[in-house]
Amino acid sequence: MLPGTYDAQNKARADAARVTFACTRGVLAKCYRWGYRPWLGERLAGAHQACVRMAMADYCGDGRSWTRDGTLIDKWDTLVPPVQRRDGTDRDMFFEAAWTPAGAACLAHRRWTGLPEEFYPQRCARPLPSCASAQEARRRFGDPLLFNDSRHNRLGDHQQRD
Repeated sequence: MLPGTYDAQNKARADAARVTFACTRGVLAKCYRWGYRPWLGERLAGAHQACVRMAMADYCGDGRSWTRDGTLIDKWDTLVPPVQRRDGTDRDMFFEAAWTPAGAACLAHRRWTGLPEEFYPQRCARPLPSCASAQEARRRFGDPLLFNDSRHNRLGDHQQRD
């Protein structure tokens, strides 16, 4: 149960009189389990929203997911103190994106290619620039809240994990 509501694009709406019940396998609950608890302050509320975008690979911030269930990512943040620290032990993972509550601040690579409706950055209502690293993203875009690494996955190349 999370405070407030979420619209069809998974954007949080503060409302002291309402709560949202989330499926335990869904992204809202996943981000809670990862430590992003929106009721603990404005910074964590923003981090929870950025986490929802990251978990869904919602690059455009419009509620469209560009990932598949069970896809592994390595995530970390810029909070003080950090909620998540970069693991970095999986040599097959590479920097994917920097995340804000509005979606990806920039994108190094897509988590999945070969999805039925292929993703192109120009489909976003806002420009989605490329970036090669978290350091570059912080330098160019201020302070994105979250970052992640992922594998280069192509539909048909990997078995989906549950």
